[in-house]
Amino acid sequence: MSQATSITLPDDLDAWLRGEVAAGRAADASEIVTRALRDWRAYWSDHSALVAEANEQLRRGEGVDEADADAFIDKLIRAA
Repeated sequence: MSQATSITLPDDLDAWLRGEVAAGRAADASEIVTRALRDWRAYWSDHSALVAEANEQLRRGEGVDEADADAFIDKLIRAA
């Protein structure tokens, strides 16, 4: 493991974190923070990949006109 990093949490998150550890849902605060950061990293990695894919589709001219997209969404809403 690397050198410890110090962070400051808002009071509500600090209390929640301590409560989770006290309830036995994690061994310590580091376990929860590590899980949260890994989830955050995965989320943004997936998000970045989707944005890159969308930009590539637009570059290839595969985009949809905004008016056409709006009309399609309105049609879906009416059908629901």
